[in-house]
Amino acid sequence: MIGQLHFRRDHQLKGMEQMSRLDPSSFTCIKIERCSSFKCYQLDLLPQVSTLTIEYCLNPESLCIGERPVLALCHLTISHCPNLVSFPKGGLAAPYLTSLVLEGCSYLKSLPENMHSLLPSLWNLKLISLPEVDSFPEGGLPSQLETLCIVDCIKLKVCGLQALSSLSSFIFTGNDVESFDEETLPSTLTTLEIKRLGNLKSLDYKGLHHLTSLQRLSIEGCHKLESISERALPSSLENLDLRNLESLDYMGLHHLTSLQRLDIEDCPKLESISEQALPSSLENIYLRNLESLDYMGLRHLTSLRKLKINSCPKLESFQEGTLPSSLENLEIWYLEDLEFKGFRHLTSLRQLYIWSSPKLESVPGEKLPSSLECLQISAMINLKSVIGLQHLTSLRTLIISDCPKLESVPGKWECLPLLWYWTSLFEVI
Repeated sequence: MIGQLHFRRDHQLKGMEQMSRLDPSSFTCIKIERCSSFKCYQLDLLPQVSTLTIEYCLNPESLCIGERPVLALCHLTISHCPNLVSFPKGGLAAPYLTSLVLEGCSYLKSLPENMHSLLPSLWNLKLISLPEVDSFPEGGLPSQLETLCIVDCIKLKVCGLQALSSLSSFIFTGNDVESFDEETLPSTLTTLEIKRLGNLKSLDYKGLHHLTSLQRLSIEGCHKLESISERALPSSLENLDLRNLESLDYMGLHHLTSLQRLDIEDCPKLESISEQALPSSLENIYLRNLESLDYMGLRHLTSLRKLKINSCPKLESFQEGTLPSSLENLEIWYLEDLEFKGFRHLTSLRQLYIWSSPKLESVPGEKLPSSLECLQISAMINLKSVIGLQHLTSLRTLIISDCPKLESVPGKWECLPLLWYWTSLFEVI
């Protein structure tokens, strides 16, 4: 049995009738790519096909179907067919279709009619770069939908999703929506990604707070978003990503008592993270490219295990007590004015990585906790000495690399168990 057929740049293929002459029981998956010699996709001519993918076909204008439903079709993808303008009148009768992907169909005016009744098995729907589609079909989307992805459908008015009682994942990118309210999204969502919503200015109590099942939230590229107010987000949240938010200068997250991971990246106006801003449940924090951040109050985060700080130029030092003693893994990247303070009290610290802090000239081992098992120091152009490591009785791995001015390194390797030392400029002693 032939599982798949792939037609690519087939200039002899004049219509789907030719494919129907093949033994329909011999294949279930067809991919048609860059075949532009026919104008209609006649789905009922391929009654046994379960997966149909049509890509980069320039001429087809419509999708056609006979009087009977297409029973075998489970997965349908139509991608980069710019002249596709319509689906069958009355809708696409495919009762076992589970996945529908429509992408890059520039002239498509509307989604299939009667989706809620004709596509009862649909659980995955992706709508990508459909600039002329402005609404969902009458009756809304199928109630069994679990994942919905809407990307760069600039005219599409997103409404009625609260009726989708099975929806768990929603990706929403590139739209002019200004706000969210309780009528927009269903409380069943566990994952929400919102990106490039150019008119979104704030998230307040009425926006996402009712999403009581939400566990993961990602907000990216919403350049007008200035604040995330107190209790704007649900307390069920476990993972929060905030990326490329040019105007964000305030966030109130302390009520998120289930939050375990927080990533903040490319938020140039965020100046401080106060003790009152974050919940004590946090276990992992990643801060990157925060050019105005000059203060972090993290000492109350008694569950914090891993902290990674990358390219936060105004952070100069970590004073004693600034970081919580629960930390096990600390990574510091590209802090130009780093001063070696405040690590001795980190009695749970096992791994310390420091990359590219050009003003750092010495790493004094006596200021490190004895719990340390792995120490990596890399790309320190002015580092001259690494001394006083004798008390680090738990140290198993020492990596020193790309430190051209390093003059003093530990001379008695026998005082450190199972030590691995590597550098591009020194040989093992």
